[in-house]
Amino acid sequence: AGACVGMVKEKPNVCEACGKDGATLKCPCDEVFYCNGECQRATWGQHRRECTVDMKKKLDKDRKRYGPDDPILAGPTYSLGILFLKQDRPAQSEEVLLEAIRLAEVNNGEDQNVAAALSTLGRAYAEQAKFADAIDVNKRAVRIVRRVYPREDHDRVADALLNLASAYHADYQCESSIETYEEALKVLRKIYGNDHDAVATVLSDMSIVMHDQGLHVEALEIEEKALDINRRVGGPDDETVAIALLNLGCSYEQNGIFEEALARLGEGLGICRRGDPPRGDSVGGG
Repeated sequence: AGACVGMVKEKPNVCEACGKDGATLKCPCDEVFYCNGECQRATWGQHRRECTVDMKKKLDKDRKRYGPDDPILAGPTYSLGILFLKQDRPAQSEEVLLEAIRLAEVNNGEDQNVAAALSTLGRAYAEQAKFADAIDVNKRAVRIVRRVYPREDHDRVADALLNLASAYHADYQCESSIETYEEALKVLRKIYGNDHDAVATVLSDMSIVMHDQGLHVEALEIEEKALDINRRVGGPDDETVAIALLNLGCSYEQNGIFEEALARLGEGLGICRRGDPPRGDSVGGG
């Protein structure tokens, strides 16, 4: 079955301050452009919070001032790693996150902050196709949160398991992915019960793995369960219901079950139209 793929576009040379096209002055972080120094100064106060070059300079100053292992460095280092990841620079993110993990461990041992950084590092590995490394760090994150939250009914345990399940799926270890998703489901149901959007989301993710395994009948059943939960939680016209219906309709269509596909797609589109009616149907004052 095919899938819609968005085209990757280069960052346009649009001035961050005034919005004009063709800006030629680029910030050293390579993320934003400006027409001139005046435009750069106008938005610098806002941009500097996400300027990786400026953040690195501050960290270098703090290292010299406080020493390389001071706990004050851990938070800003982790934030820089996340920012590199958001900017699609996973290799740089990996390097910085490893340092953030080292700092956290030196000062507090293997705590929840280390687990969170490991999960983020797993994303950086996955984006570089280092799938075995992604699985390893996510396994370690699961071990840490289970030790920190031994009752197994904490959302951070579920989050760590979900990250591990996703890492397994990225490496096409579908059976391990399903097993780990099922573990996460048990935790989520202990926390929220069955009728919760988090449960529906996990079921939808599981169905994707099942389709990849060729278990299309089982996957469709799981998608129907997720849809039922979305209906009960959000009501018949909720956005999550529309999304679930459209996804389910596509799944039926890809498996040649066209009557069911049309029914689900039609219902989903109906919800979308009611939620966002044509502009001509709106009533406005003059």
